[in-house]
Amino acid sequence: MEEIIKFKKSFLKGSFIEFFENFNTENKAKKLEFIIYLKKINLDLFFYQGLKKIKKENHLDDELLNLLKQEFLLEKGRDEFYKNQFQAIVNKANFPILLLKGWRLRQIIGFDLYKRSCDIDILVSEKDFKIAISFLKRDFNFFKKSEYIAYGQQCLLNENSMCIDLHKKLIAFQTFDAFFNLSAKELLKESYLAEREPNVSYYVFNLEMELIHLCIHFLLHHEGYGFILVYELKCLLNNHLLNINKERFISLTEKHNCLSIVIYSLLIVQELCKLDDAVKNWIIKFVEEFDLNLHIRKSFNKEFSEHSFYKDKGISNEILEKLLINNYKDKISFIKADINFKTYCFFKSLGETIKVV
Repeated sequence: MEEIIKFKKSFLKGSFIEFFENFNTENKAKKLEFIIYLKKINLDLFFYQGLKKIKKENHLDDELLNLLKQEFLLEKGRDEFYKNQFQAIVNKANFPILLLKGWRLRQIIGFDLYKRSCDIDILVSEKDFKIAISFLKRDFNFFKKSEYIAYGQQCLLNENSMCIDLHKKLIAFQTFDAFFNLSAKELLKESYLAEREPNVSYYVFNLEMELIHLCIHFLLHHEGYGFILVYELKCLLNNHLLNINKERFISLTEKHNCLSIVIYSLLIVQELCKLDDAVKNWIIKFVEEFDLNLHIRKSFNKEFSEHSFYKDKGISNEILEKLLINNYKDKISFIKADINFKTYCFFKSLGETIKVV
């Protein structure tokens, strides 16, 4: 739907208020169709939170607003239940737990409950991995979801349909594990204790590692390479980029061999989103300083040029499906940021039509 594309772009470009004013001139049936479709693609909460941010929720027809509010309140209750369960788990565990993204990320970007909770991602050390599985099964009635086992992680469910993605590796691809040096042992060094309630504490990444993690997730996980993750990066950059410790940030990118990924991610978000001027200037200077021998800008400019096939039209769902189901490790070279496959996935999720050459 063309309106969905406009909706997504309005968030990236900071023009949601203009989008809503135009949207609100449509007849009720068309607006209802749009909201129903938003729910289908899991963006109705995002739309509702957008209305609240611009203080326009009361400008929408009561029936339509109540549809959005009802879904939000249902999810809010489920989210609070999951938080309480997570805190109970953390309180009882006798091993360190690092929370990946989740509530921590929402707090950072200042945009609460904009999508439904799919799972809770937590990281434990390799020596604690089997202990954690046994603990969750014994004390909280979780069971393994055997069909969802990836390298370095295990998906577990309980009778409340709560899903925990338990990681001992940050990246679920053995090919890249040694290259990025992202073991739990190393990552726990780049985190700190987050106190939420008395006697309930867990680890979260420092700001520099949180940004690096988002950049890696942005370019590595095809299921996450879409609109919401771009928006999360945009918010993190606008809210916090100027406050990060640059020296620590560079040290971490070098330690984890991901400087090229970070540069490419920053360039993509800068291209697609409206960023604060000071943030844009920071990115420009950062790229100029650290892209001397990596040639990331050259790769980026080639892919995003006026004549780039991404701005043409023609990719079919069949071709995209083949790309998605193939083992794509051979399609990606992080050294030279040759990530065409990931760009296919992003533009498809945004709704653009692109041509395969």
